[in-house]
Amino acid sequence: MSISYTIKIPTIHGDMLINRYDINQTNAIIKTGAALDHQQIDVAQKICRLSESESIMLDIGANFGSYALGCAQTLKAKKGSVHAFEGQRILAYMLCGSTVLNSIENLFVHHACVGNAHENIPIPCFDYNKTMNFGSIEFGDSQREKLDQQRGLSHEVVQQVRIDDFNFEKVCFVKIDVEGMESQVLAGATQTIQRSLPVMQIEVLKSDLASIITQIKEISPDYIICQYGPCDILCLTEEVMAVLGLNKNDMNVLG
Repeated sequence: MSISYTIKIPTIHGDMLINRYDINQTNAIIKTGAALDHQQIDVAQKICRLSESESIMLDIGANFGSYALGCAQTLKAKKGSVHAFEGQRILAYMLCGSTVLNSIENLFVHHACVGNAHENIPIPCFDYNKTMNFGSIEFGDSQREKLDQQRGLSHEVVQQVRIDDFNFEKVCFVKIDVEGMESQVLAGATQTIQRSLPVMQIEVLKSDLASIITQIKEISPDYIICQYGPCDILCLTEEVMAVLGLNKNDMNVLG
């Protein structure tokens, strides 16, 4: 009899469904009740807490959903909401399960891949019953980062969507972690970003940093872009920095 890869773990965000075989986040969540990047999640929640009423947070590349769950609970008091996007069907279902387990009604989970086109994309095929870093799966033509498993032949697809087509208003925070598709996500979210100028946390591990900085500055020259940990950048305006009590001189400003 095989052991289910889905386990329920008590965390600081409530009960979460995660994959027991994930080698990146699962160990931290089991041992500490928090994700590896819990300090960044704390910052995201602070930004949500300081946002105006009915604000929206976007979690693009949600994985198990620590950001989405934490920010949804924070935004509840402001009648705000979170829209989480996850391209892997199994992970999206796990986040749906965590959402209803905790009776969170202001978190909307979208099983979708975010980019700048409307098309169906093959879902990369991996075995969820075997060891893997499931947060590092890439939706491009090939898997560039070497993983513990070989990528298999895909038998299902996921719809790619554009953020601008949702017409979101009052977006306060955007997390983008899409394994190399960051530029496409930004291109498809240009109008949304220009409308709200949200704080953006973007993983750039698999993207060209200089190109991403140029793209963000073209969307809005008001953004100050800072190094944010080893893999991310943080994009925010001077007005938001003042609200957060941050000093530009104390940050590693990139653009």
